[in-house]
Amino acid sequence: MDLDNRLKDRLVGYLRAELPKVRMNKVVQAIDYSDVFALDKGFSALLQKANKEVREQVEYYVGERPLVALVLGEFSREIEQMLPQDVSGRATLCDIPQYSNVEALANRIVEMLAALPRKYVVALELPVSWAKVLYTREIPPILGRQLAVVGSWHDASKEFPIPGIERSATSIFNNIFAKSTWSAPSEARGPDSPRCFLYVRLEGLVDSVFSPQPTHRFTNLVKAFFGLAMGIDLLLPTISLGAGALRYDVYEEREGAFGKVEDGLLDDGTRALASKLRINHAESKNISADFQKVIQILDADPELPQLALGGRWYFDSFANSDEVMGFMQLAICAETLLGTDDGADGVTGILASRCGYLIATSAKERDDLVSEFRSIYKVRSKIVHRGLGALKESERQQLRRLRVICSRILQKEVDLAIADLPDPEKWKDLHQTIDKFAAAIKGLPLLPSFESGSSTGS
Repeated sequence: MDLDNRLKDRLVGYLRAELPKVRMNKVVQAIDYSDVFALDKGFSALLQKANKEVREQVEYYVGERPLVALVLGEFSREIEQMLPQDVSGRATLCDIPQYSNVEALANRIVEMLAALPRKYVVALELPVSWAKVLYTREIPPILGRQLAVVGSWHDASKEFPIPGIERSATSIFNNIFAKSTWSAPSEARGPDSPRCFLYVRLEGLVDSVFSPQPTHRFTNLVKAFFGLAMGIDLLLPTISLGAGALRYDVYEEREGAFGKVEDGLLDDGTRALASKLRINHAESKNISADFQKVIQILDADPELPQLALGGRWYFDSFANSDEVMGFMQLAICAETLLGTDDGADGVTGILASRCGYLIATSAKERDDLVSEFRSIYKVRSKIVHRGLGALKESERQQLRRLRVICSRILQKEVDLAIADLPDPEKWKDLHQTIDKFAAAIKGLPLLPSFESGSSTGS
């Protein structure tokens, strides 16, 4: 991130004066949160004087509380790994020997900000049923700029981290990352037990507590991926229980390698639905082409933000166990895709007309859809204006019809969007953007986890 020298000097000067005031909580031997939040106010105020591009980058990478993310997110982990005698009884952060050089500490924090964004790859293991279909149907890896679908049996898997398979670390980095392990040795990539992963590239600072923006972007992309795939009938929800939890592992690219920095599970509703999704492998389906469609759409964001958002809301409507809220999420999906100005007069009529003209295959069906859409939106009005608590059977039927309508809208919008994208045979830049994901990580070895953080300034 390009911080000019004047801004850096102001930030360092502020931190040099204020860091000695940050206390330690002696009970839990941790940084006092309230002091860091207070420190962040002045720090953020200085950043607001930066140019618009820097302000937007800071918010995108670490959120509205950058100092909280940098200090609490980074230093708290460092303090946890320090020797007890270095921390015990210290009244302030700068009383700790590693942080006693206030000038060096202030410069380190500013340089951490300037060094953003950090680059990550998140590996989300997909249901076993997916791996079996992709393997038996010999579906090639699907590579995009932001996302990729890769099986453990693919040659391309050598370019990606595969979570859950570990061996002892033997590199020179052992001295720095003493507790770390290697991940995904090449000998564990065979087809005997095929595994399949959705890989997502992120930028910023990953810290699920203090810098949630990259994690939120990951979650939204995953939901959009599932939702769009459901909308075009590539994925079908089943009533059977899914196999395995959808765990994700976050790897940071640093010093020419990938190291694991975090892991977690998708939220309960997302995981419950995603684990039940099955690939529609009817003979008429072109699985590879359909996956590529979805990834192309998401790669085209922000040029197509409404389509990605529509996919996300469509997925959420299925994942939500509350029928009333699921109905509202479908209504949001429809409004996102059909688009109207907030508060526009006759909004229902506009949406109904756009829906009818978009997906109808005949004049009669168009008129029927307009009428049906108006009827469906009466249920939405009940929910919004009367606080409807539960759906009657007739309203559940409206819910089911709205799902069908949203699916048809998604299918049509995806087809239109793909038609607008340049022909990859005629536009070389498209090849370059599609290949960026693989090229950026091709051949990178897997190094130990970056759990210890960087060395402290002292």
